[in-house]
Amino acid sequence: MTGLKGIKLTADSPPLLMARADELKLTEQQKQELKSIAEEAQRKATKVLTSEQQSSLGDAPHKPMSMMEIAMMRSSNMHDEKSGEMCPMCKKKMDEMMKGKMMKHKKHEDNHTSRSE
Repeated sequence: MTGLKGIKLTADSPPLLMARADELKLTEQQKQELKSIAEEAQRKATKVLTSEQQSSLGDAPHKPMSMMEIAMMRSSNMHDEKSGEMCPMCKKKMDEMMKGKMMKHKKHEDNHTSRSE
């Protein structure tokens, strides 16, 4: 997908270290330091962008997002003229995943409704 090409993640990047906090047995102090490093990097990265580039990013989500959540968000914002940005197989898989997510949500709502009755 455009915008996600060429992303390189290293095993020692703060977000990936925090994701493995339990496995690595990180202390609360280490978690806080890694969070601070990640937030500082995010602030610095944003300062590099022009105001036009910053506005094209749109509103930042209120929580960290997985790559899959980002891809799903981007695909839901795509219009027909941009459909060429995602390979057909990826688009099909994404559509199937979105459909499955919606069906799970509907089942949850149905179960909640039947319990309330």
